Amino acid sequence: MAAFSRRVWIGITLLVVFLTLTAGAAGWLLRAHSTSASPAAWPQEEQSAEPTSIDRARTATLFDAPEDLRGFIARARQSTVTVLCAGGSGAGWIIDTEAVPKVRPRKRDDYTDDYMSTVVTAEHVIADCRDSNDELQVQVRSTKVPAVLMHWDMQADVATIGISSNSPGIRPHSFAARGSWSMTLGAPVDGALVPLIGPVIDANLLEILVQMPTRPGNSGGPLVNSRGEVIGTIGGTLLDRETGTPIGWAYAAHVDTLCDKLFDCPSTGIDAL
Repeated sequence: MAAFSRRVWIGITLLVVFLTLTAGAAGWLLRAHSTSASPAAWPQEEQSAEPTSIDRARTATLFDAPEDLRGFIARARQSTVTVLCAGGSGAGWIIDTEAVPKVRPRKRDDYTDDYMSTVVTAEHVIADCRDSNDELQVQVRSTKVPAVLMHWDMQADVATIGISSNSPGIRPHSFAARGSWSMTLGAPVDGALVPLIGPVIDANLLEILVQMPTRPGNSGGPLVNSRGEVIGTIGGTLLDRETGTPIGWAYAAHVDTLCDKLFDCPSTGIDAL
C-alpha cells in the first residue's frame, strides 16, 4: 500500500513537471510570435524632413482667428489694392508666387519691366478696360500707380494687371477647409478697404463659398485664411432666387484656377515655395 502511494505521488510529480515545462515552452513561443508581429517591430516609413503644404494646412490652426487681428488686417491692406475701370471700381491683391504670369499677345507691347508686380482681380471688374488701358487705374493705398492689363479669363472670372509698385505681395495657398476662418478686403464705400470676416462654407477646385455679405466693391479682393495666405479671389454675392436679394453668402474663384489660365505654374502648384 505504501509502495503504491509512493508511485502515485511520483506520477503526479512527473505530470506537474511535464505540464510546467510545456506551458513554459508554449508561453515563450507565444511571446516570440507576439514580439515579431508587434507594430513597434515593423519597419517604419521614413518621415519627410519638410512637410508638404497639405500637411501644414491639416496641422495648423486654420479655424481660429489671428491673435493680433488689427495687425493682421494692416498687413493684408499693404497688399490689397483698389481697381478703377471706366467709372466702376473693385479690389485686387498683389500676388507673391514663383509662377510666371501670362500676357496676352496684344498686351505684350504695353507690358514692360517697369511693371514689377502682378495684381489679381475679378474679370468683370476690368471688363470695360480690355481694349484700352486709358481708363484703367490701380490705387495702392492712397497712390495711383501706372497699370497695364495683362490677361483675363471670363469663365473663371479672374484677371491680372501689371503695376509699377514694389509693395509686398501675398502668398497663395490652395487648401480651404470647411468651417475655417477667412477674411476679405474690398472697397464698397468711398474707396476705403473694409474687412469682412466669415467662415468657409464649402470649397471645390473652382470656387469657394463663404459666409460674407459682400458688395460690388469687394469684387476682386483677396480671400485670406488665418495665416494671411490667399485662398481665393472674391467674385460676387449669392442672391435669393425668388426675391433677388443677397443671402449673406459670397463666392470666390479658387487660387488653383489661376494656373494654366493666367499663370504658368510649376508642377507643385501656384503655392509652390
